[in-house]
Amino acid sequence: MLRTLFLIWLAAATSGAAQATPPLLQRVAWTLADFVVLGDSTHGVQLLASPNLRSEQGRSRVEMTTLSLDPSVVHRWVSGVTRILDSVARLAPPERTVFETVPLATDLGQGRILVAFDGKGSQKQPFAFVVKGVAESWWLPVSNAELQQLLGVLDTIARQSTLNPSRLGNQSALLVCQLDERPQPVKPIHLEHPDRGRRFARNARVLARYIIDTSGVVPPASVSILLSDGKDFTREAQRALLRTKYRPGHAGGRSVDTIVWQWFVWRSFP
Repeated sequence: MLRTLFLIWLAAATSGAAQATPPLLQRVAWTLADFVVLGDSTHGVQLLASPNLRSEQGRSRVEMTTLSLDPSVVHRWVSGVTRILDSVARLAPPERTVFETVPLATDLGQGRILVAFDGKGSQKQPFAFVVKGVAESWWLPVSNAELQQLLGVLDTIARQSTLNPSRLGNQSALLVCQLDERPQPVKPIHLEHPDRGRRFARNARVLARYIIDTSGVVPPASVSILLSDGKDFTREAQRALLRTKYRPGHAGGRSVDTIVWQWFVWRSFP
């Protein structure tokens, strides 16, 4: 198995894609999870959280959780949590007491994230990072350094982003957290491995942003590749997206266009 060189930045969106790459994007890799933080002036901050295969959640096939955040609230929450972690870090382990931070509201109040300490974690990863999204909830053991890294990125993106609720409500395409019913593929998305037939196969991922329209298809111009492990995988992700038929998302009793961020994952085959 070849070791994947994760997340090669694509300087521009792939051919035929009219959607520009978001101006704000940073990735944070933890031991047991991977995060991508996006920001803009319409949707605020998007936290894409993915447990990796070495975590219990990854082995249980938990997929990416997309969390929509208000930048101004993120900044205040990060400041508070950072102060708590700084205080705890000065204490010897036996002196630390159980705590749970105030939750950070996500997905327009439908979800939340928080940091907790129950004294049961390892010396290297004493804290727990808890994710409670619209569709899934999970948690991960985490170190102080890993938390500080993610908090710093969240704050950096939040400081450069804004969320205008009135503008968000007037968008032609809605976020998943604004829906009454999420879009779903009619059949599972089928990915071919570009290395099939070769002696060695690469593990790889592609992160795409796209829109599922009211008819349940993905318009080619809406597809933007944000991160990729190679052009072969980019082409295959695009091919799979454009061939997949969805049941569209619904809000207020009608079909609506839905903005989606998704990782496409290839694992080596026997």
